[in-house]
Amino acid sequence: MSSKFLTFLTILVLFLSALGSSANPLKRQDSCSTITAAFTTTDTSTPGCTAIATPTFTAIYCGNCGSSGSSAAAPAPAQLLKRQDSRSFAVTNIKRSTNVSLADEFSNDDAYFCEITLGKNEQKFNVMIDTGFGDVLIPTINCTSAGCENKAKYNPINDTSFKPKNKSFGYDYLGGNVFGIRGITTSMNISGYISGINNFGLHFGLISVFPKSFEFDEFDGIIGLAPEDDDLITPHEDNFIDNLEEDFDPPNQIFSLKIGRHADQTESELTIGGIDPSKYTGELVYTGIAIFAGQYYWTIFIDGFTINNKSLSFQRRIGRIVSGLSPIIVPFDDVHKIYQQIPNAIENNNGMFRIPCESELKVKINIGGVD
Repeated sequence: MSSKFLTFLTILVLFLSALGSSANPLKRQDSCSTITAAFTTTDTSTPGCTAIATPTFTAIYCGNCGSSGSSAAAPAPAQLLKRQDSRSFAVTNIKRSTNVSLADEFSNDDAYFCEITLGKNEQKFNVMIDTGFGDVLIPTINCTSAGCENKAKYNPINDTSFKPKNKSFGYDYLGGNVFGIRGITTSMNISGYISGINNFGLHFGLISVFPKSFEFDEFDGIIGLAPEDDDLITPHEDNFIDNLEEDFDPPNQIFSLKIGRHADQTESELTIGGIDPSKYTGELVYTGIAIFAGQYYWTIFIDGFTINNKSLSFQRRIGRIVSGLSPIIVPFDDVHKIYQQIPNAIENNNGMFRIPCESELKVKINIGGVD
């Protein structure tokens, strides 16, 4: 019956579909401003580099014209985004939303993953979807640690678009240490959605050390769907959310996540650039993001918690939506209040609790004023 209790995580993840529809949660206001007028100009600093404009298409060629200047036919109307860096302009071809089917690891409701291809030569990997993390991590052929056993490994030599960044990284991820170097490739393809192509490539981490606890997981690497956190990711590197912001116009600068349960035989799905109306009934409820200095996670206020119609007076608690973690993690004092409402609940020495299988629980979480 503990699977019912895990509904807490499912409910929180389902609310993710509503979080990105306003500009503030997904769009960092210091990163982009919109220019709606097309124009024509010439780059005099690089001989032969010219910007071409038509009523529906604007292309700015700079740097090495041989690799970026092309005379392809103008596509559908596009938006020009001005970025605050040395490469000021990029062409954004607005894309359609993409539905990505997610596999349930070992049918245990523990983790959800999908297949991607990475780089110009399209190397394939299974990656876990993690809304509590903001980076893309892929094992490399140089990884010899136990966690990289049985994994597909990225080979930079076979990706003609790969460029090393000569920067290392290190994470404490799910209780284990992950180390490697950073690199950039052209793009990442997820069921037809190509991330990075409009944003000067995809920045990612090449794993050289992976914890043994990942050895038998069905996924190879990780794709983080959290906004960028400059305390963790190399500052000023664009991640998946930044790329999504470049690829879609409002209100489609969002993703939504539908989490199924094996016991119910319901499917799981990631929608990039929209919300799939066939995956829910009723009206969506929107709630704001609790943003703290230097941290950009999907963190929300939890306004109430009720078990079997008894309120536990949990007001204005902060919760982080993490699809890559199956346990429900609660402050020590709060978790004791929860299990005091469950007859014959037993606390283990490791901080976990067990409840009788015959327990009948009705759990409600109040978010945004709605149970």
